[in-house]
Amino acid sequence: MATSKTIKISSSDTCINEVLREADAFARYMNLTEKEALRLRLLSEEAVGMVVAIAGDFEADFTISAEGKACSVNLETETIVDIDKREEFLALSTSGKNESAKGFMGKVRDVFTRYLFTPDPVQTVPANTVLMMGLPDPSVLGGVWSLSNYRTSIEENGSKEKTDAWDELEKSIVGNIADEVKIGIRGIHVFMSIEKKFGEDE
Repeated sequence: MATSKTIKISSSDTCINEVLREADAFARYMNLTEKEALRLRLLSEEAVGMVVAIAGDFEADFTISAEGKACSVNLETETIVDIDKREEFLALSTSGKNESAKGFMGKVRDVFTRYLFTPDPVQTVPANTVLMMGLPDPSVLGGVWSLSNYRTSIEENGSKEKTDAWDELEKSIVGNIADEVKIGIRGIHVFMSIEKKFGEDE
């Protein structure tokens, strides 16, 4: 497996230029076409952009990995276990810049943020959001949210919500480019992986 260098990013300093340079370098290393390299760059930019929009101050590790031409843009950070820090994040999420989860990546950001609040991430999300986002059963600790589950949940939902959700998904760079997005908990770490297998539809 090929892996890029790890870049420390935070909600206050995303190191976006360093991330984009690393995405370009990784694309060259993997011998991706110009179009594939652009898509990898866009997925990296969207992942980092999500971090910018999360209220509160935290750090995450950014990497890109690949097996063959299957690439994965990865973010990983530690869960918020300190009760004061948890309450601070929750207060910001309900009254600050993280209040609205508009659009597909806004919803992904919301799921990622809620997963920081273990051990009960799903219980802090409204029931309709759980349904529409295809979140795992609240009783399953450490469950993984995925784009494929989200697409399935859209298909099973009512007509207006289904139409609105598909509209959001189709307008999303990640929704259109990525084959899969996974968000979950691995030990004390919250992770997000945006996966794309190049060479199939390029």
